[in-house]
Amino acid sequence: MSVSTRSLLRAGWFVSIAGALGIRAWNALTGPLIYGYDVWGHLSYIFFLDVYRSTPYADQGWSYFHPPLHYWLGWLLAQSGNSEFLLRGLCLLGSGMSLGTAALAAWFTRIGLPERRGLPLVAFTIVAFLPVHLYASPFPGNEMTATFMGSAVIALFAWNEARAEPRLWGDLGTGATAGLALLTKFSGLIPLLAVIVVLGWKILRPGTTRPLRARVAIRACAILLPALLIAGPYYVRNVVEFGTPFKLSRDLPLVASIESIQPQISRSVWDFVRIPPSLFVDSYPGADHMMKSVWGSAYVNVWSDNFGASQLLTLRKRPKGDTLPAGHPLRPARGTLQPLATLLTLTGVIPTLLAFFGGAVAARGMLRRRGDGTDTLALVLGGGTLASFALFVWQVPIWSSMKATYLLNASVPFGYLVARGLGAL
Repeated sequence: MSVSTRSLLRAGWFVSIAGALGIRAWNALTGPLIYGYDVWGHLSYIFFLDVYRSTPYADQGWSYFHPPLHYWLGWLLAQSGNSEFLLRGLCLLGSGMSLGTAALAAWFTRIGLPERRGLPLVAFTIVAFLPVHLYASPFPGNEMTATFMGSAVIALFAWNEARAEPRLWGDLGTGATAGLALLTKFSGLIPLLAVIVVLGWKILRPGTTRPLRARVAIRACAILLPALLIAGPYYVRNVVEFGTPFKLSRDLPLVASIESIQPQISRSVWDFVRIPPSLFVDSYPGADHMMKSVWGSAYVNVWSDNFGASQLLTLRKRPKGDTLPAGHPLRPARGTLQPLATLLTLTGVIPTLLAFFGGAVAARGMLRRRGDGTDTLALVLGGGTLASFALFVWQVPIWSSMKATYLLNASVPFGYLVARGLGAL
């Protein structure tokens, strides 16, 4: 690499990091203090920890479907005794976790594509400036903490896999991180399953020798054991109380009442195929064309805050096909920035197509390496995240289930695949 290329690369890193850090600091320190998805529930959890000095029982509040790790961090901030310090601290915590996720995307790309020194910068930049990361970063909820922990699982595993001989202590570290991810959100299960699927393929693929199968099986146990030891007690508690480790919130009367006032959608396979062009000019999530397009709605919410949860940019307007009547409690105020939403969603087409192209390139690389390498990890985690999202949307057919924050586990794969596609071009 020439001196001029190195200088250009350093300048690119400086601009990208400074911009990503500056935007997050501005949003966290100057934005609204109380906003985001289910903000009062998240804050109440922290207040409970502060008042009672104890994690809630399984049948108290959100405790059965929101593991406590993120809220323990919030409790530490609450010890200052200053409410604004707590709220700004939560905003900065989420912002830091988001920036850390972008750094993990760059590290993952560096591991998988070590000969292309500029591609980690591409991965970092696309994740750091992805609108869903920017508007969700200051949320006081557990979204970004869970995203960072899940991304750390896959990055640590990739780092250990890239060694000439993977180390057992590396697998133990991956498992411990997976346990912390599971203690942050249910979705922490997806990166763990992705790792186990990759190891399972190593065991089952044709031509694998018996000694190698034994070593890989030991590695899988080294990952699962600390994960179970760390997160197991929380989920065992749920099993004892409810008979299932992953109890959904839909059974809670309050959640059921909120869902009942949202229009119930009759889901069909066509909803996972339909992507109407009108979503670019009419992005209100309650519109009929948005509610009946799963991937279209998710795409718009990735590239613009069309749910208006951040209160920083309201990118919605009341569409002609709005299914929520006037005065409905879930109808948001009419927005004025639909042209900006259109610009953002149109701009997002380019990196999205690059990611799909990168996925095709990665699939070819996966076949050549017989399932080894970061290509396989990115495809398995990305595909698993999309599949879990589709299953959730199918089971919960309301418009609020299509929020892009449910796709944040795919942050590292997305950054990697965009870089992979760009590198292939």
